[in-house]
Amino acid sequence: MKTETDFNSLVSGHFHDFDEAAVRVLQMMAQFIDLNTLFIARNDGKTNRIIKVLNKKEELVTEGDELSFTESYCNLSVDHGQQILIIPDVNNSDLTRELAVTKKLGGGTFIAIPIYYENGEITGQYAAWIRKSRNLVMNK
Repeated sequence: MKTETDFNSLVSGHFHDFDEAAVRVLQMMAQFIDLNTLFIARNDGKTNRIIKVLNKKEELVTEGDELSFTESYCNLSVDHGQQILIIPDVNNSDLTRELAVTKKLGGGTFIAIPIYYENGEITGQYAAWIRKSRNLVMNK
């Protein structure tokens, strides 16, 4: 099990640009969560665009993928507010079972952490896709 000290050592340091920082965050998160795919998505209220991705076992999402914002899981994250969104089984959730992306990806667990500008406006999400459905509990 990774500790807070391990976490701090992974994220410390200086980054030359957003891409470098994004890759580091994805790599760090992948060490703490058993998952298939981690990605950073940016949205403008119309389009959800994958800007960075880390696929482990199979390629479910690729950089540059775009989807209508209203048809994306990230839209649900925005609707969920500032809290982390966890959908334990996308095939059995009223929020996701009818979405085209659910049919494309199949079953699994979706997790999203919103990213905000300083003014409080949401700009995107850190998101994870776990191929197997799981009941996850967040510690407060």
